[in-house]
Amino acid sequence: MAVCYIVGAAAYCAPFAPSAGDLVIAADGGLSHLHARGITPDRIVGDFDSLGTTPQGENVLTYPVEKDDTDTGLAVRLAWEAGYREFRLLAGTGGRSDHTLANLQTLLWVARHGGHAVLCGEGECFTALQGGTVRFPATAEGTLSLFAQGGDAHGVTVTGAYYPLLNGTLSAEHALGVSNHFTGVPCTVSVAEGALLVYWTGTADEVTFDE
Repeated sequence: MAVCYIVGAAAYCAPFAPSAGDLVIAADGGLSHLHARGITPDRIVGDFDSLGTTPQGENVLTYPVEKDDTDTGLAVRLAWEAGYREFRLLAGTGGRSDHTLANLQTLLWVARHGGHAVLCGEGECFTALQGGTVRFPATAEGTLSLFAQGGDAHGVTVTGAYYPLLNGTLSAEHALGVSNHFTGVPCTVSVAEGALLVYWTGTADEVTFDE
């Protein structure tokens, strides 16, 4: 399935190599990351307060500073309307914490609309599940943490991790799911009802999703 890569303005941008059919969007200051990698974006979106200058061209969509969404959120909705359902949000953690939190909310928006999105920082990733399963290979290493998002999450099952769980409930008020870790065997995380924010140390390429 084709992937939409959206590159933000945070200090670190994970390496990536788009394939034919993928969509690459620079969200404001993310254009600098793409220029540094010699990648020409298909779309450039934002109010360009981070970039400091307004680029020109037919692929540029300029928005006012006073708007009701982040530049990354606007880019996700633009790609959604174009038919993309798989997203990688790069350079979207670190820097301003409010923007990181906004990107985590965007993960939930994608999940609730039936898509899959991964938010990547330096050595760490997030995704949101609204039903369904995310799978990790036996080669996954490091930390795995789970957080109920937008209310309690029910029917949470974790297999292959150090702390397994069968049909459990995670509360939005208690960080019970923090600091699990991989064990060298395939690992799965699923939720039956509610939304789950999944954090892991690693890369976006490690995961696959089941409905």
